[in-house]
Amino acid sequence: AECSEELLANVVSSIPQVNLASTKLTTNQYTSIFSRLLGAIRLRELDLSNLSLGKVHSGLFALALSRLRSISLQNTIVTREQLQELRTQIKFNYSALEYLALSRNIMLINQINPLELAEIVYVDLK
Repeated sequence: AECSEELLANVVSSIPQVNLASTKLTTNQYTSIFSRLLGAIRLRELDLSNLSLGKVHSGLFALALSRLRSISLQNTIVTREQLQELRTQIKFNYSALEYLALSRNIMLINQINPLELAEIVYVDLK
């Protein structure tokens, strides 16, 4: 169903736990959600499994996700740059992230060193 990008972003950011796994949203809708996550939000847990997020700007991707407590990126397509930005944000800048699920995604795991992040955030590789 059609939904305005702004309305979708406002709804997602106002709920503590959201599952967007396997949804067929547009890049603009994802970008709007990530942009909204930079403001005041209630969202703490976000499931982005089985999605293609490679077109979302890497800086926006990292900043938005680092504000959440739990993220699932299982079987999710992201770029090397997005992962490097997320790793840098988690390791060297502010991050509320406590749980990061990367299972069923060898490409993601090979692009970052999960052990490096494990000191800061629980990385689920199962």
